[in-house]
Amino acid sequence: AQLRIWPGRVNISGESMYDETQSIIADYVLRYRGVPLVILEAKAEGESAADGMQQASRYALRLAIRFSLASNGTDWILTDNETGQYETFITPPTPEAILSRLGASLDWDRWEGAFTAGYYVDQVTHKAVRPYQDIAINKTLWQFAQGKDRVLLLMATGTGKTFTVFQLIWKLLNAKALKREHVLFLTDRNSLKDQAYRAFSAYTASERVQVDKETVAQGKHLVGKVFFANYQSLDEELDGKKVYEHYDPDFFDLVVVDECHRSGFGDWFGVLEHFGSALQLGLTATPRELEEGNRELTVEEKRRDTQHYFGEPVFIYSLRQAIEDGYLVPYLLEERITNVDEDGFTGPDGKRYTTAHFEREIRMPDRTKSIAEDLWEVLGKHDLRNEKTIVFCVDDTHAAFMAQELRRLSGDSDFAARITRAERNSHQLERNFAVVGPSNPRIAVTVDLLTTGFDAPDVKNVVFMRPLRSAILYKQMKGRGTRLCEDINKRYF
Repeated sequence: AQLRIWPGRVNISGESMYDETQSIIADYVLRYRGVPLVILEAKAEGESAADGMQQASRYALRLAIRFSLASNGTDWILTDNETGQYETFITPPTPEAILSRLGASLDWDRWEGAFTAGYYVDQVTHKAVRPYQDIAINKTLWQFAQGKDRVLLLMATGTGKTFTVFQLIWKLLNAKALKREHVLFLTDRNSLKDQAYRAFSAYTASERVQVDKETVAQGKHLVGKVFFANYQSLDEELDGKKVYEHYDPDFFDLVVVDECHRSGFGDWFGVLEHFGSALQLGLTATPRELEEGNRELTVEEKRRDTQHYFGEPVFIYSLRQAIEDGYLVPYLLEERITNVDEDGFTGPDGKRYTTAHFEREIRMPDRTKSIAEDLWEVLGKHDLRNEKTIVFCVDDTHAAFMAQELRRLSGDSDFAARITRAERNSHQLERNFAVVGPSNPRIAVTVDLLTTGFDAPDVKNVVFMRPLRSAILYKQMKGRGTRLCEDINKRYF
């Protein structure tokens, strides 16, 4: 059937959100036993089949499908987009012939039902699975069906990793592809665990289990289908052993590790080793970057390294690609610099301080006040004061001062709030900020609490009030503004 691959880059201005001339529609996606196998570009009789080769290859590559067909109904040209080789046929090649070229051996008896099972459709939102999400799911199933039990997906922040995994699990459970029908969804923060729990609301409360010491102590941890936990809770001690050790090693059929990039991967390791017989799916928005440089990892580091453990990602959907495709919004840049950042500052002790030292070795409340006033002016100039803003600061104290300055400037005690681990009610403030619409606070001032997995689609401004040396952290922070939000006609951030 015809498939709208992507709507095209979001219009920053203009009446419609998308320019329909940028929309890309593939003629046909041919599936075999549910597997998307070939992109077909159909040309009219009298036209050359070769006229469709380039377009078919382009669409196939965008959907990570290796083979493409171009045909005018008489000639059929099959292109292998991995090698660039092509063959011409007078009858269409069979699915089996294409499968044989892939060199894969699949356990169809167990997995065909998962490939062919339908997706869940919410009767209120009618939210559909996007083409790249469908490909991510099928790439994962393809690996599992070949007997590979560890899979890594790399999908940019805002492209719907949790929704994708929910739909994957929906297919797996409906198809009875999992023997015990137990799935563990593992996060590194309670707020992300709760967010995932809500994302699986198609399952009843009795089918979803939030795992912690209390749940286990009460014996409520063994009945359900999808289990949600953060690794810190699972690593706690209960009755002389770790919480996760209260589960048999083969209890879970599938373990999903959210935000599993290398920086925190060692922390998941004990849980993954305990459930080593389960299928394991790693999710990340961050390409691998060895922050130590290109040195060779030790054997132990390799064991605890995300991509050594899971292997290379089976599917990559980058931020740049998502913006080009129109599934995330583009961004505009505004750079400001204070005189003390430009020139440096000599302290009372005679020591020379620069930006890297500010708010770490020396507090500069006048600088914070000046930056807050300048930010307020910039937001006013672009008519963005009432749009949601996230400000990233150096540390909790810096964030406290910044939030206070923004409350002073707005004249509203609820307008800006510090949302950090040090704030007693940060979880509630975070939930309030995530509500789309005219909710308070309008400005969330944080350090790193909102860098990963936090979903507030109507955020229009991301402000860096701190130096960043890590490309990973920068991408995570920038990703807070990328989400589409048609409720506020968001075209950019």
